[in-house]
Amino acid sequence: MIEVNSTIKLRTVVEEDSDFLITLLNMEEIKNNFPRSVPITKQSHIQFIEKLKQSHEYYWIIEKNNIPIGTISIYNINYDHNRAEWGRFVIHPKYCRQGIGTAVLFAIINHGFNKLNLHKLYCYSIPTNLIALNLYSKLGFTIEGVLKDHIYINEKYSDYIILGLVKK
Repeated sequence: MIEVNSTIKLRTVVEEDSDFLITLLNMEEIKNNFPRSVPITKQSHIQFIEKLKQSHEYYWIIEKNNIPIGTISIYNINYDHNRAEWGRFVIHPKYCRQGIGTAVLFAIINHGFNKLNLHKLYCYSIPTNLIALNLYSKLGFTIEGVLKDHIYINEKYSDYIILGLVKK
């Protein structure tokens, strides 16, 4: 568990979180920012959680006052090069624009650099996800490149922006 502040914490996802996550991740305003071709089902999500148990990935539930409100992950960890991707970052729209995202991402950066001893964290975003891009920039992430027409999302091809942050 990662304690972000007195009201926000991150805890490992468990199978019992599936109903919450399916509802959250299939919300229209959420799925419009993520490159998935099919809705998430309970069976597919339970399989995903089982697969995570065999990996060296971190997938957390974001809780506010012990109520699940979102998710975030660190994955694709490469200890040869001391880098990892982070993402699967979703906060229920009801809790957006309250500073929670900033606090959570700051905690993830701290965890990646100081607990996992990573040198670099990186992520991807679609160009239309301006709220996310502004948050990433605010915390020091810079655009490292743009993959042109890289993903198919919302019934069209979209660029995919890669952003990185190097430990100082």
